[in-house]
Amino acid sequence: NTYEKKLLESYVCPSTFNIDRFSTQMSIISRSCNSNTIICNAPAGFGKTYIGLVWALTTNKRVLWVCPRNEIIKSVYQSIISLLDLLHLDITVETFYSSERQESNTNNDTSRITITNIDAVVQPMASRSKSGLQYDMLECTIVFDEYHEFVSDSPIYAAFCILLQARHNETKAQQMLLSATPIELPLDYLDYSTVLVLPEKNKHFDSQHNNKYLCNITKAGPKVIPDDTFVIYNTIKNAQSHDEALCLHSKYTNEDRNAKFTS
Repeated sequence: NTYEKKLLESYVCPSTFNIDRFSTQMSIISRSCNSNTIICNAPAGFGKTYIGLVWALTTNKRVLWVCPRNEIIKSVYQSIISLLDLLHLDITVETFYSSERQESNTNNDTSRITITNIDAVVQPMASRSKSGLQYDMLECTIVFDEYHEFVSDSPIYAAFCILLQARHNETKAQQMLLSATPIELPLDYLDYSTVLVLPEKNKHFDSQHNNKYLCNITKAGPKVIPDDTFVIYNTIKNAQSHDEALCLHSKYTNEDRNAKFTS
């Protein structure tokens, strides 16, 4: 299936966005439009999901958003739904893992954006029953989120590298790799001169506030936690022992987090 491309000129900075950061994001997307493989390294809070979403919609292909873990799938889905609402875009989105659709904003059989895990994407390479999906995996637009987590000594990582190679060298399909952790992938099998690495190799963009952090390592946590301080404990038990600690973990839903921050 082919879809209508979303032109960059049609985007207006949302009122809740920082205008300078929005300009930087749109500049990154514009630079990425003519490349098959883009590696974008940027810190947490930079807006990588926005960059990946807007970039993917500049293509006329179905979009696969590939995550290393199912928990990330859920978080990305909520982020994309919020962004689509903020940008007033009518785009169908679904999550797909454990061999079935889990969430969706449409009743249609297919969605423009499918958020899934790396297992589902490389499975057609090894499973006869799934081999019919190989064309889709080689031809559609793909965003690889938190790509540094794919790196391992497992066969899935080898399949990921082969998939990158086939898409970049043979089908010329477009793919963007997002991460806050710059890591050097073994891209010797690609024509590296045609891989766009942003901002540059083994670097990442500055954070939004562009300030320095002061980090102290101590044997015991502070008795009083200042408003501008994060305390990172090495065990949950130690964190829970502090009366002023606000304990958060990755499995909280957005509603859970909002309730904690407003209570």
